[in-house]
Amino acid sequence: MPTFQQLRTGYPAPHYPFSNTLLAFMANDNNFYSSLKLANSTRFQIIPVILTSHTVLPHPLSADQVIGIWYFDKVNFNTGNTPFFKQDFIINVGTRHTDYISYSAANSNGQSVKPIREFFRLYGSGTKFYNRNARHPQRWQHHYDNVINLPRSAELRAWAKKLRDEYRKTGNCTI
Repeated sequence: MPTFQQLRTGYPAPHYPFSNTLLAFMANDNNFYSSLKLANSTRFQIIPVILTSHTVLPHPLSADQVIGIWYFDKVNFNTGNTPFFKQDFIINVGTRHTDYISYSAANSNGQSVKPIREFFRLYGSGTKFYNRNARHPQRWQHHYDNVINLPRSAELRAWAKKLRDEYRKTGNCTI
């Protein structure tokens, strides 16, 4: 497991996505940390682009910050089984930076880890997560088969492509 200081500074400048409060929460709640793909660096390479948003008003949970952490799935890529890109959803409850909830398919127990289906029920409609840009809504699934399927963030797509191509060429990828 990386040290939490490595998580804070192990990114190329200016990508320092983890706030001190989120890192402290991870350090103090092993169940929360273990629910994240971040804890499985053998399988997942984190993509150093964190997207944050909120649901649109008048949604009752619009004060909650939604933090999306992106990963390249090395095991799926090696076997050719899609999806190659996955996501963790973390809620910064009330955007207060004191309480966080991870929504996960695994380890869904306790106050800080809930089932992913509950995330979609609470923050989305069916299997969609609301995008703040109402003029151009798009699906925000947590599994993506290819770079082109990722949200339209040039930075996210560039990093995903770089890591995938580096892994394809060398069998290793780093940020």
